[in-house]
Amino acid sequence: MKAKFKISALLLISLLFIFSAIFIVKKSNEFKVYQINLYSDDFELENYQIIKTTSSYYIPDTYSIKALNDYKLISDVSFSVKHKNEYLTTSNFNFPNENIIYSKTESINNNYSINDNNELIFTFKYKKNDELKEITHSVKLNQYK
Repeated sequence: MKAKFKISALLLISLLFIFSAIFIVKKSNEFKVYQINLYSDDFELENYQIIKTTSSYYIPDTYSIKALNDYKLISDVSFSVKHKNEYLTTSNFNFPNENIIYSKTESINNNYSINDNNELIFTFKYKKNDELKEITHSVKLNQYK
């Protein structure tokens, strides 16, 4: 009788351990994708994505920035995305031949965590008719999952 109890207890503990390990591995490999599109008077940001895991994030080169008005009047554009003191994206460009720029860079950070409650600051600094301008968007990630 004691042998059956020991075997049953051992089997139960083993199953509990296996299911716990599966749960922990599955939980640690979860990821979320945030898809962000922003619009302002002069720019349209489309398809900016953040793919996050528990302790890292990845920003693919899927996004584009479009000048909505006469792109020839816009120059020296600086685009950045910031969370606290960490820049997730920085880019400087002009619109040479058309009103749209496609991202050519991607970024990854394996030691930085972001979550649904975080706020990101998207900033455009640029010249329009030789006048300095700045557009800032504050974005809560929980609105873009």
